Amino acid sequence: MKKPGGATNKVYSRVGLTACLAALFIAPLGAQTAVSVQDVFKPETGIASWYGDKFHGRKTTNGEFYDMLAMTAAHKALPFGTLVLVTNLIDGRCVVVRINDRGPFVAGRIIDLSKAAAAHIGLDRSGLVRVKIQLAPAGIAVGPYPNSQLMDTEARAGYVPAIGEPSAAATLVVRIQVGSYKDPVYAGTAVENLASIGLKAVVEKSGVYHRVAVYTLPEDRLKAESILDSAGWKDRLVKELRR
Repeated sequence: MKKPGGATNKVYSRVGLTACLAALFIAPLGAQTAVSVQDVFKPETGIASWYGDKFHGRKTTNGEFYDMLAMTAAHKALPFGTLVLVTNLIDGRCVVVRINDRGPFVAGRIIDLSKAAAAHIGLDRSGLVRVKIQLAPAGIAVGPYPNSQLMDTEARAGYVPAIGEPSAAATLVVRIQVGSYKDPVYAGTAVENLASIGLKAVVEKSGVYHRVAVYTLPEDRLKAESILDSAGWKDRLVKELRR
C-alpha cells in the first residue's frame, strides 16, 4: 500500500536535490566570475559640472537626501557608494567624492559634483572644468586630496588646448563670440570656463560691455563649435574676418 502523499514527497525530494546541486555548482561559479568596480572602471577624462541650492534637500537616485555641503557626486553608471578621485586638469586640485546620484544628463559631461566638492577644485567659480576621474586609492576618505601626487604626465596633458590659436600670419580667421557682460568679473569667469574645455578666449571691451570671443582658423570652426555645444555654450555670434 502506498503511503498518502508518497508521490508528492518524491517531487519534493527531487526539488531539494536540484536546489542542492545548484548550490554546489552555481555559487562557486558566481564567486569566480564576479567582477569588481576596480576591474571594469577605467579613468575618464571630460567635463565636470556641479549642482547646489536648487537641489538641496531633494532625493537623490539612491534614495538619500541631497546635501550640497557633503562630498558627493552624480555619475551615469558607477555603483552607488563608489569613491572617486576627481582631478582638475587646469590646476591639478583634487577631491574625493562618493557617488550617490545619477547624472549629469548633458552631452559631453561625465560627472556632477556637490557644491562643496566643486569648491575644493575651483569648479564653483567656473561652472565647468575639464577633469580626470578615477577610483580613489584604498583607505582614502572623502574630501580634499593632495594634488602633488596627481600632477603626472597624463594629468598635465589637460593643459594642451583642444584648438590652437590662429598665428599672426593667418589672413582669414573665425571669431566666435560666446558672451557679452557689463561686469568684467563675469567675463573673466567665462574665460576660465572656456579654458577648462580647451578653448582660449579673449575679452574685448566695447563701451560698457566686455565681449568674450574665441578665435580659430576656418578649418577648426566646426570642432570649436562642437566643443562649445557639448559644454552648453549654445548662444554665440560667428563671423569670418580678414586681417
